Amino acid sequence: MERTNVQWFRQNYVPENLKASYQGFRPNCLQVGRGYKVRPLNGVWATAPFLHNGSVPNIYSLLSTAEERPTFVQLGSQHFDTQHLGIVQNSDVASLNAQGDLDAHELTPDYSNGLFILDTRQAGHYNTGHLFDDKSAKIKGRIGPKLNHQEKLALIEYLKTL
Repeated sequence: MERTNVQWFRQNYVPENLKASYQGFRPNCLQVGRGYKVRPLNGVWATAPFLHNGSVPNIYSLLSTAEERPTFVQLGSQHFDTQHLGIVQNSDVASLNAQGDLDAHELTPDYSNGLFILDTRQAGHYNTGHLFDDKSAKIKGRIGPKLNHQEKLALIEYLKTL
């Protein structure tokens, strides 16, 4: 961000004595040293679907293990799930997820009632990654400990305050 400001000032011939006023007399706090600066969590509850490809419909599923996440995700709905913080999944998708053991070659319709059905078993649509520690399976996760139902709901309630 700082480099962007400097470049803009240079391109627009902003005099040195005006630069501070253009920046509201405050330092540019977005400039960081080495490493990755994560985005703020403010409003994260309203940014569903999640993961890079939209394969997780809500925060509750995001806080779950990959095996617990839904196989089929319905995208395109404007209805918001306030309990799980994400996109409402209708009964068609719920029944597909309940079947669970559909053959990989048995493709589901891409669209149902005008909404896209994402099959997370297909390449590019995977909902894996962002693993949690699971002591019972001796799997070392990258995010933190595996959460139980109550811990997920408590975290969701906290995120609603941001």
